[in-house]
Amino acid sequence: MTRPTEQIISTEELEAYRPRQAAGFCPSRIVLAKGSNTTATRRRLAEKICEAYPEAEVIEDFGTPHNRVNLEQSDPLLLSDVGKRTLVLAEHKSAVRHSTEEGNSCPNFWHFSPYGFCPYGCTYCYLAGTQGVRFSPTVKIFLNLPEILAEVDRVARQLGEPTAFYLGKLQDGLALDPLTGYSRQLVPFFAGHPYAQLVVLTKCAQVDNLLGLQPTDAAGAEVRIESIQVASKARGLSCFCVISCDVLFAPAQ
Repeated sequence: MTRPTEQIISTEELEAYRPRQAAGFCPSRIVLAKGSNTTATRRRLAEKICEAYPEAEVIEDFGTPHNRVNLEQSDPLLLSDVGKRTLVLAEHKSAVRHSTEEGNSCPNFWHFSPYGFCPYGCTYCYLAGTQGVRFSPTVKIFLNLPEILAEVDRVARQLGEPTAFYLGKLQDGLALDPLTGYSRQLVPFFAGHPYAQLVVLTKCAQVDNLLGLQPTDAAGAEVRIESIQVASKARGLSCFCVISCDVLFAPAQ
């Protein structure tokens, strides 16, 4: 049975978090898009994120979906540059998906998206050319985290077996965490779930929110720092979080 959304995570804790600027990300404008103002919690989250960047222009565009924000640029390079300096706050109603790609070397898996795209400028990034990013390559934070995790809960209970849910397929999993504090909600949620397991993929070294978790917050999670990897693993594998700071390339055949 799917749990009510209000039982998934604490909206009070979401609202109490104090956003910090994300390293290397300084948006010149923040767009309040569709879904950013539909609940008191979302409005409060949006307000506090905007406060972290007092110099940014705030644009209210409540009728526009997150992936249709018009950056008014035709040149691909200028479009990308403007997009990396634009933060969109919105909702994502289909944030939990199962990949179904064919003909690649990576296995298909469940993934979820509390963020869209990322502020980094990796030259090898495949996301910039995807359909969901190409038109509006903005950096996105989705404010409907309780609903996203409610869908993870529904899917995991329907599958009825240990299942990994990846954060990092369509974004960097931690690059914007200083702004949202989402990791402080994600780790306890997955650690206490009977089926859902968490895998976070990131190049970000901003792990303060993870290190600040108390053992009781993560069902006895152990936090370990290595030279290129940070791992948070709950006893019994109820939660598994990998934060990779390296990228490996297979040699061309």
